[in-house]
This record gives sequence, C-alpha cells and structure tokens, in this order.
Amino acid sequence: MHSLLDLHERTGDSEYLRKAERILKRFSGQAAENPAAHHRLVLGIHRFPETRDDTGDRKSANVVRARSTIEEGEEAGAYRLRVLLDIQEGWHINANPASDSLLIATNVIPVTDDTRILNVRYPDASPLVTAFSDPPVDVYQGSTEITVHATIPGGRAVRNVFALRVQACDERRCLLPSEIDLRPTWRYQP
Repeated sequence: MHSLLDLHERTGDSEYLRKAERILKRFSGQAAENPAAHHRLVLGIHRFPETRDDTGDRKSANVVRARSTIEEGEEAGAYRLRVLLDIQEGWHINANPASDSLLIATNVIPVTDDTRILNVRYPDASPLVTAFSDPPVDVYQGSTEITVHATIPGGRAVRNVFALRVQACDERRCLLPSEIDLRPTWRYQP
C-alpha cells in the first residue's frame, strides 16, 4: 500500500491511489479489530487525500490553535518567530522529528520561495503509548512553543510567509493534516 501511495505521489497517476485504496478496504476490518497487528496499514491511512474522520470534514486545524509573534533580529532581514500552540485536551500532534517516517511531523514551513528558515527549535517531545505502535510515539500535548529564526527579504509582509503543518490524533483516530497560516503580530523590543 505504501509503495502504491509513493508512486501516486511521485507520478500523480490516480490508478496507484485506487489500488492502494483497495488494499486499505480489504484489510480495514482486520485493522480495526487489532490495530497493533496492522501497524503500517494504520500509519498509512493519513496518506490518503480522500480520507475523512468520522465527522466527515474535521481537520487538525480544528483542535490545534496556533498564535504567533515576530520580532526583528540583529541583522537586516532577520526575524525571530515564536509559535504558541494550544492543543485540545485528549489530542496530540506528532513531534519533530516524528517517531516514524510514516507519521506527519509538526513542521513550520516557509510559504514563499524567498523566505529562508535558518533554524527551528522544536519543544521536547513526550512519549505516548499507543495501541498501534509498540514503541511509544513522540508527541506534543497541551500548550507548547516553537521558535524559528528566519530571513525575509525587505518589503515582504511578514504575515504571509509561514505556515504550520500539523496532524492531530486522539486515541482512536488521526484527523486530516492541516497547514495553518501563521499571521504573527509584531513584538517590539524595548
């Protein structure tokens, strides 16, 4: 299934996606009964673009609130972005780096081609024991903060250059991944 999804992502050929979906449908009953025995199948569910959770349209952005501030750095064009995350109780998001290559890591990404992220400080992760993975999964829960140092070319509005990619999960399911536009407010230094 993962190989077919890789081929779909690389080529855009929807036939690969249909074949992967048939595999998922064929084994979904067994995976629901015993997710730990179908670890890779369960991890692959989030890779389907048509996947919906049980509400039909709920996305990760509905359970993760992101607020951000930005301030000028010491050099011209350099900035420090602080992203404050509030994750609803009972939910978590994957840490960065993610515990498994198939999980979607929380990630601050530049939206414009000319914005450069110099470094990012992600918070320390908490291990979470899940039914689908023998080793614990590294996650963020509750409130946490990400700090980003970046360069933004002069004249660019800083409110339109960063996004936060997250995927929220609870004990039963993972929601669709979301990209949350970060619209930082200015934080002026005295």
